[in-house]
Amino acid sequence: MRALIIGTDANAARAGEKLAEAGSGFTPVGFAATASSISAPGEWPSVPSPVVGSIENLELLIRRCDAEAVFVISGCVSPDEMVAICSVCRRMHVEVRVSANLPQTLTSRVTLQDVKGTMALCIRPVSLRGANAVLKRAVDITVAAVGLVVLFVPSLLVITAIRLMSPGPAIFRQDRVTQGGRRFTIYKFRTMRTDGDAVPLDTSTPFFKMTDDPRTTRIGAFLRRFSIDEWPQLWNILVGEMSLVGPRPLPADQVDNMAERDVLLEREEVRAGLTGWWQINGRNDVSPEEAFRSDAFYVENWSLTLDLYILLKTAGALLRHRGAY
Repeated sequence: MRALIIGTDANAARAGEKLAEAGSGFTPVGFAATASSISAPGEWPSVPSPVVGSIENLELLIRRCDAEAVFVISGCVSPDEMVAICSVCRRMHVEVRVSANLPQTLTSRVTLQDVKGTMALCIRPVSLRGANAVLKRAVDITVAAVGLVVLFVPSLLVITAIRLMSPGPAIFRQDRVTQGGRRFTIYKFRTMRTDGDAVPLDTSTPFFKMTDDPRTTRIGAFLRRFSIDEWPQLWNILVGEMSLVGPRPLPADQVDNMAERDVLLEREEVRAGLTGWWQINGRNDVSPEEAFRSDAFYVENWSLTLDLYILLKTAGALLRHRGAY
């Protein structure tokens, strides 16, 4: 949809950049100034596209730009201006979208409420405490216990294959960080050579992964492709160090080398997970920044329904082997 953006501040500029991205469903066609920014016509350095006019002539601007939607930036318009914008768009059959400057929030948490003539967005709070925490933990224990029993014999076969095809222990141990910044030992089937440290690599970058890691063994590549190497983490889940769903636990050395520790605060509000939101949205193909944003989205929008959705999507991601290496 061709979108005319109402506003000329930095928030409007960011909105224009987002709308211009592929897959947004919108194409920004220009910016319209409001009363708060009309004092300096032609001098709006914040926005990347031309300011086509002011909202005093909104009807003319919509026709000139052939706009199909008007995207109003929160904080850029007064209540009276908002009424006028909605009136014009209604008459011209143009859709109105309002940017609320909120973190990514599931629509199931949002409702509208009339507060003395002012429409307010109400966001239902999320809490992983009390009964919710007990229920989530009960699901973790049940699934982990059943999984360990079902995978016992296949795990013995995997252990045997690892020992036959690569010298060294079958189980890999590493210090990771979970809820509250606590350290714990994560268990995985070993997928790398025992002399992997001889390869000069800096693995201290958050979410460090390589598409063709020279340290990976032949059996290890197979285990990673199908995420079989993660099976031992069912034990971490059973003993309460991890959860089925949550932010993936970062290695302790990566956490120690992070300059900005504050970015971890949200993801450490919950237990680390076997799978999570960024695993079903690219797995290892996402950047660290995208992974952090995905973890924040999960914490902000947690629910048992979301956990179930992530588990079901994880099954699909495993079948496609997307981002697995």
